[in-house]
Amino acid sequence: MTDWLLRVRNTVLGLILILSSAAAWWLLRDTSPHAGSNVTALTVPSAAQLLPEMKPAATAPMTAPSVPSHRAAPHADLGRRLQLQREFSGSNDLLGFVRTILPAARAGDVEAQLQIGMALQLCASIAKKVRAANGTASDPDADEISAARLSMPRCAGLLQAPEAEVGTAMDWLGKAAAQGSGQAMLAQAADPDIVQSREERLADVHGAISAEDPMIIFLLAYSATELEPDLKKAAADLTLCAVGYDCSASGSLYGNLSCRRKGCLHADGVERYYELSLSRQQFADALAYSQRLAANLSSGSYDWPEAQALEQVLPDSQAGDAASAVPSNP
Repeated sequence: MTDWLLRVRNTVLGLILILSSAAAWWLLRDTSPHAGSNVTALTVPSAAQLLPEMKPAATAPMTAPSVPSHRAAPHADLGRRLQLQREFSGSNDLLGFVRTILPAARAGDVEAQLQIGMALQLCASIAKKVRAANGTASDPDADEISAARLSMPRCAGLLQAPEAEVGTAMDWLGKAAAQGSGQAMLAQAADPDIVQSREERLADVHGAISAEDPMIIFLLAYSATELEPDLKKAAADLTLCAVGYDCSASGSLYGNLSCRRKGCLHADGVERYYELSLSRQQFADALAYSQRLAANLSSGSYDWPEAQALEQVLPDSQAGDAASAVPSNP
C-alpha cells in the first residue's frame, strides 16, 4: 500500500469510529472562529487512538441479509439525522433512546433504523472491550478498556434487552442500507461480525459512496491529504451543497453551522458563509476540492484516492467467504 493511501486509510478508520460512537453530528458543527466560544475545533486523532482492533465475537457471526442491489435513494434528511444524532449522543440510557424511536423505525423511518443499528453495534463493541479486560481477548489496550467501561452504563439496558424487542444491529443496518442509507452500508461493510464476502462488502462501500450520504461525504473530505486540516469541514459542507443538499440560510446545514448569538457571522447561505469566514485562497481551495469530490461522486467510478481509502476499511478477516460453513441459528 502506498504511503498516501495508508495515511488516508488511517484517517478514514478513525472517523468511522466517530460515526459508530454517535459523535458524528459534531463533524457537522461549525469550527470557524466566527462560530462562538461554545464550539470546539475538531481534532482527528490517529487510527490507533480511535479504532481499536475489532475481533469477532465468540458466538457464530451474523450473516447479512441478501439485498439484490442498492437502489438510488433520495438524499438523507439532514435535519432528521442531526436531531436523532444529538439525542443519541446526549443519552445516558441507549435502551430508552432506542425505545423512543422503535415505532418510527418499524414504520420505515430510515434515519431511526440507522440510529438503532448504530446503537446496537456500538454497545456490542463496548461489551467486547469489557470482556477483553476480563481476559477473553489478548493484549487489551488500557485506554480502550477504560473508555469502554465508562460507556457501559449507557449500554447496560440495551445489552440486556431481548432481541425480540430491539432487534439486532445487522437487521436494522440492513433495513436502512436497503433504503439507500450510505452510513448504514458502510457500518455494515466494516463490521467483522456481519458475515459477507469481500465482494458484498465492497458493494456496500461503493453503495455508500454513491448514496452521497452526508457522513460519507465528511469521511471522504476529512481523508483528503491535499487539504489543510482547517479546510476539511468547509470542503465537506461545500460538497454537500454541490451535490444538491439545501444550503440556503433556512436549511438544516446552515442552521447547524451558524450560531444564533450576537457577534456571530451571518450570511445568506453556506457558500457565502465560508466565503466570508475564510481567506480568499482558503475558500478557493475548499471550493475547488468540493467541486472535484462532487464530480467523483457522480462519476460512477471509484478509482480515486478517497474512494480507494474507504475500500481499505473492510475487515481483513475472510470469514464472510466461509459463511456457508457457519451453522444457522435454529
